[in-house]
Amino acid sequence: MNTSQPLRTPPALMTRRRIAAAILAGGAVVALASCSASEDTSTSPPTSSASSAASSSPPGMQPGPTDQPRPCPTGQLCTADQVIVAALEEVFSYRGTDSDPAAAAADRAADLLTPSYRAAAAGSWSMLAPITGSQWAQWKAIGATVEASARVLSDEHPPDTAATAARVATVTQTVTPTGEQLAPMTVWVVARAGGPTGWQLDTITTQQ
Repeated sequence: MNTSQPLRTPPALMTRRRIAAAILAGGAVVALASCSASEDTSTSPPTSSASSAASSSPPGMQPGPTDQPRPCPTGQLCTADQVIVAALEEVFSYRGTDSDPAAAAADRAADLLTPSYRAAAAGSWSMLAPITGSQWAQWKAIGATVEASARVLSDEHPPDTAATAARVATVTQTVTPTGEQLAPMTVWVVARAGGPTGWQLDTITTQQ
């Protein structure tokens, strides 16, 4: 269930793994097969490197991607990772000339966000990033723009399904014309199948 305000949790209180596990408990249903001892001595096929990596993860979790996705082409179906990166970069890129830069950014990302998430987060988009009112005012005064860049991390996450994909990502923001680079943010997202591009973000949770 989406909340109208993003969560902010101090790093010392909750690690990435714990938050990923919380996403698993609250937003994904995973069927875990119980393991029992067996005396079957039949030969098993060699374990792939991907399987070995997954086996080292906590039960019900899998490692994230190690490669960055290609940009999502406009008007085409994309992978969950492509949509996650595209949506985050749109949501966290601002134009100082907009009356409400954060809300305007969310509007531009409308096709990449589920309708239910947009409705739940309405009026609180500016709370996703730790930007003060004075910073917004300064950017508006000089007509600044903020360009966001997102990367999907290899952190563990709940297993993907045909309908959902959870990821951990980082977002960096650069201000033009000042060249200021804002502190990077770690974000947890859940994407759901649907929309014009094949996937849409259903939640964005930030840690600052």
